[in-house]
Amino acid sequence: MLADGMHFTGLDFDEFCQYDPVFDAAHFIAHAGYLGLLLSGSLHRFDPLAKCFSATYHSIEVIRTHVKARKP
Repeated sequence: MLADGMHFTGLDFDEFCQYDPVFDAAHFIAHAGYLGLLLSGSLHRFDPLAKCFSATYHSIEVIRTHVKARKP
C-alpha cells in the first residue's frame, strides 16, 4: 500500500493474475474489517475506508466493462 496525501495505491502480487479481480477487492475489504477488529476492537472501525474503496472500485469496473463492450 502506497499513500500520497489522500491518494492510496495498492499493489497485490499474491497469485498475480490468477483470480477474478473482484476476489482481491473483496479480500481487501474483509481485511479492513479484520484490521479494525485487531487494532481497535471494532469490526467496523474502517468501514468508511472500505466503503470508499468499494465505491471507487465499482466505478472503475463499470467503466472498464463499458470500454470492453465497445471494442470490436
